[in-house]
Amino acid sequence: MKKILLILLLISIPTFAFAQRAVDIPKDKVLTDAERVTVQDELGRKIFVGMLPYKNDYVDRYDRGTVKFNFEKGHRFDGEEAYKVQNYSLHKVIIPDGTTIKGMNFSQKVAHTNSITGDNLTFIDCNLTNVELNPTWTLINSNFTQNRRSIIIKEGINYEVYEVEKDGVFVEVDRTILGVEQP
Repeated sequence: MKKILLILLLISIPTFAFAQRAVDIPKDKVLTDAERVTVQDELGRKIFVGMLPYKNDYVDRYDRGTVKFNFEKGHRFDGEEAYKVQNYSLHKVIIPDGTTIKGMNFSQKVAHTNSITGDNLTFIDCNLTNVELNPTWTLINSNFTQNRRSIIIKEGINYEVYEVEKDGVFVEVDRTILGVEQP
């Protein structure tokens, strides 16, 4: 009888109690293969499909953590071969030195975000909006603007202000009325 109770007790304990959980993995540690699977499973849909977590540093939907560049390829709808992961926006990405990247999105929410690690990279037809550029990189037909949005209230009116950096200074290029403050 004691053996049956012991077996039932062991069966009733969830298996995840014995497995490492992402909350137990330090945020600055480079992940092992097993830890990468754990972090990927726990993040689920919080990171884009095909992402390979490098660290356990997910913050929120605007800072989705550090991932390794995924070299896996497939075919686009037009039959052209391309990397399966094309959208690295809102992630920090580790890219091997000397890599050439074509047609990918690395955009960030906050201007001058240090989101790409790698030297002597070549970006062709890429979106690098708000990415802090490395002087060793080569950009060909790529967008590398720095911009920001903010909300201001002026004379009881709420505005969303859109600014773009020009010569090191943010310049307002658009202002949209969001609403009027009620007295």
